[in-house]
Amino acid sequence: MSPPRSPRTLNSSSAIRHTLSGDSVSSRNNLLDPESPTAIERTRSTQTQGSTDDQNSPLLGEPRYARLHDSSSSTKLEGLGDAPEGMDRQASNNSSNNDADSRSNTPSPEPDAEAKRNNQLNLDLTTQDGTEIHLSVVDSPQRGKGKNQGVSELSVTIKKNAVNVSPSEEKQGWGSWLAGGAKKAASATYNHLLKPIGSGIARRVKNPKVSVPVFISASSSAIFAMLAPSGKSAAQFGEDPKGWWNGMSNWRKSQSVVNAASSLHVNDHLAIDTIPDTARNAVKDIKNFANSPVRIAAIMLLALLAGMTGGFIAYESYSFLSSAIGGLTGQIVGGALAGVAGVSSAVMTFATRYIGTKNLDLLIRRRYDKDKVEHDKLLDDLRHVKEDLAPQLNEQLIDQEKIQQTIEQLQAIMADVEKENNENKDNNNASKPSTETPLAQPLLDKDKQIDEEKAVPKQPDTIVVMMAEFMQFLEENPEAIADKSCWEKYIEPTFVFLVASAVAVGGGMTFDSKFVQGIATMESWITKVSLAETAVAGLPAAAKGAIGFLPSFTSFALYLVSVMQLPQLIRDAWKKNPTATASTLVENGFACNSMLSVATGVSNDTVINPFHFLPHASDGTAVSQIYPIANAMGAFAVNARSGFRLDCKADLDEHKTTHEASLWMARNDLTKDQLETLRRYRQKIHDQLAASKPAAKFSEGQDNSLPRQPSRLALQGGRR
Repeated sequence: MSPPRSPRTLNSSSAIRHTLSGDSVSSRNNLLDPESPTAIERTRSTQTQGSTDDQNSPLLGEPRYARLHDSSSSTKLEGLGDAPEGMDRQASNNSSNNDADSRSNTPSPEPDAEAKRNNQLNLDLTTQDGTEIHLSVVDSPQRGKGKNQGVSELSVTIKKNAVNVSPSEEKQGWGSWLAGGAKKAASATYNHLLKPIGSGIARRVKNPKVSVPVFISASSSAIFAMLAPSGKSAAQFGEDPKGWWNGMSNWRKSQSVVNAASSLHVNDHLAIDTIPDTARNAVKDIKNFANSPVRIAAIMLLALLAGMTGGFIAYESYSFLSSAIGGLTGQIVGGALAGVAGVSSAVMTFATRYIGTKNLDLLIRRRYDKDKVEHDKLLDDLRHVKEDLAPQLNEQLIDQEKIQQTIEQLQAIMADVEKENNENKDNNNASKPSTETPLAQPLLDKDKQIDEEKAVPKQPDTIVVMMAEFMQFLEENPEAIADKSCWEKYIEPTFVFLVASAVAVGGGMTFDSKFVQGIATMESWITKVSLAETAVAGLPAAAKGAIGFLPSFTSFALYLVSVMQLPQLIRDAWKKNPTATASTLVENGFACNSMLSVATGVSNDTVINPFHFLPHASDGTAVSQIYPIANAMGAFAVNARSGFRLDCKADLDEHKTTHEASLWMARNDLTKDQLETLRRYRQKIHDQLAASKPAAKFSEGQDNSLPRQPSRLALQGGRR
């Protein structure tokens, strides 16, 4: 009896064949291309004839597994599902290859004749999620060498998300197509917009001590974003809020609401990404203050000055309340809320500028750091693996047998590195006066030796194992890295740098002007005069610009780094989740109107603005809009960078691929010990490959121009 015809598959499929021969169990992953017209026939051939032709098929999806028991007279399938952590997905390759070789050397009989001699059982299952499972058990006593010896073959074909297509479904109408599209759009909207917003609100309610200041700080940006479509300032809005609303068209009203909501959500995300990172870096810098006091003190001072600028901007955004409420109550309530918003925004601005300035400092210094240069080279290689070799590399990254062997070699190297580090520490300590008595020293040395003998080998981090496998892949495949195009090598970096520089200069000018305006406002409070009558307002433009230069430098650094990193972040995020990336870009497109509004107000200011000689945005010309648009682009880059960092974190536990490794490497740096371990591992692989090359010169019938690939046993140094 031949297997029943498999239903049509719409999505990717993967098959696993398990063969029982005596007491040995072997399994092999076999991927079938659903687009190929012979895909189903290949599945049937694998089940009945045990073909081994597609042994080198690339593994593009996560394999499934079946746990088997051989109980002499029967074979039991205990369970199906995802392979548990630590379980080998490929076992007993030697027995499987020997079995395949013995079958390949013997001419296979015709399928009809073979079916008559075999006892065959077929079973088809379909799960609730549409996954199809086809089981085929074939008992072939004629293949055995002895009287009661034979081979029981169990073929398991699992087709993920397979769908049975009926003739009526094949003739799908426009109504069904539109309904399916609407369902997908609703699902994407819920998963990538409504669900994150809902979870964010729930998280803020649970932690009000942090959420309330963050919300107040984000609301100041939301006010400016709301005012952007009308071109009004916060003071003009406070004079007649009702007239402001009624004076806009329905389109501008909708845009104001969307701008405010997007800005509120985006800046809330920015706080989540930046504040913890700032706290960690600040604590680290304080501990290492003695190593580089000037650099750390300068970064913190610049960030503090920028925080003051952010506080001035937030205070201005809430200044409308004084005139909107009116009277003494308006002055008290409006002043109090504006003060709280100013302090909250000052903390938030300090966090973002501190990180931005440190990133610029690291971006410059890492070009002269050997470890950072090597780290960046590995990251660049990960991003440029040839597409035709990427599946092979991804398969190697999940090969449990190879990974276990790599871990054992890494553990030995890590032990050597740690031992050398301890010896260096002991040598350094030996040069210092010892507090221990000479009689106690032998006992201490003996205890240290006992602890070293009992020490369990350290488990290497997941990223170290993956990078070790990647290094071995590069040594075995020197041509695996694709050459960069002229655009990627020269044109794009130059273009991005020029745009980033222009955007950074525009952002720096805005924060320069706002700092000067804040100083003038404080003077007006003290002297009880208008802004135009303050001493700051009467200073020359160059003097005003000099006052705000240092506070604005951090904004310049933040905008420059964010714009330069944005193209690669978009590529990484799009590759991981295009829908979430598109929604992030659209949302930030609305949110960046907050800085557009701030820059428009600065451009129209002729009293305090040091750069009042530039075209005013109120002129309405194309040239006059360049400066506000540059500020909007800077805000877009800063917010989008934080959004992508939050939404596109590497998940090495669930997805061990080159893309996930590149995401991790882009956001984290390998330590000195990790890099030293990888250097020694790569050198070891390189030496073993070099030692195997002379043998190729004496081999017959081979192309001696290519190095012969060593076996896994050779890479282990001959150890079984």
